[in-house]
Amino acid sequence: MRKLLFLLFLLNAVAWGQGLRVADSLFTSANVKYDRADYKGAVEDYGAILNTGFEGVEIYYNLGNAYFKGGEVGRAIASYRRALKLNPRDEETKTNLAFAKQFTIDRLEYPQVNFFASLFRGILSAFNAEEAFWIWTILLWGTLCLWGLHFLSRHRTRVFVTLATILVCLLLIISIPTAARIYNQETETRGVLTSPEAKIYSGPGEDFTLQFTGHEGLEFSIDERREAYCRITLDNGVKGWVKSEVVEVI
Repeated sequence: MRKLLFLLFLLNAVAWGQGLRVADSLFTSANVKYDRADYKGAVEDYGAILNTGFEGVEIYYNLGNAYFKGGEVGRAIASYRRALKLNPRDEETKTNLAFAKQFTIDRLEYPQVNFFASLFRGILSAFNAEEAFWIWTILLWGTLCLWGLHFLSRHRTRVFVTLATILVCLLLIISIPTAARIYNQETETRGVLTSPEAKIYSGPGEDFTLQFTGHEGLEFSIDERREAYCRITLDNGVKGWVKSEVVEVI
């Protein structure tokens, strides 16, 4: 059994090494094509890397740039969003995403939120779900350790109590937003329009009322898929149905 497991490990290692060499060759080829303004070829090579099972911020970032240079703003935005899922703090990706969104037509009016909700949303947006979970875990254990030391120590100081109380407050404050962030990342499906324009209906079909027309680069949550249509919710809360063929899932 041990020999068999070791052999399987070696085979997997060899296969992974071969895949890595292929991905590296494709990445070099894609970069060369991008520099030569062959953006379609670059998109194909970056996509081929992703098809091998490898992904990374650099791949999605470069893919987004190739899409943007090729005039596909919607797919560029989708690629930048995928890069930010892996690293929400990547400044170059955030800059290029903001630049790409300037070329979109739709401008949504958002409902006002209170200061604290806006503050914590901004803080948590700097971390992905896994990072937010580890921050919460560290705060939890730090709080438990401090209070444990406080009750076991013979010399209980105000500094101890104050620090432990601060940690408890921070833990309580970030618990709900962190749970919401993890839940949203695990369950929410995001999408973006990739066609120049798309009709948004009140139901899954052209027989329903036309609510409005969306344009390339419009982002939303995908709530449900039925036949050839997706039920979507825009970031301002407006809902509707759009054809699945014009939607790219992020």
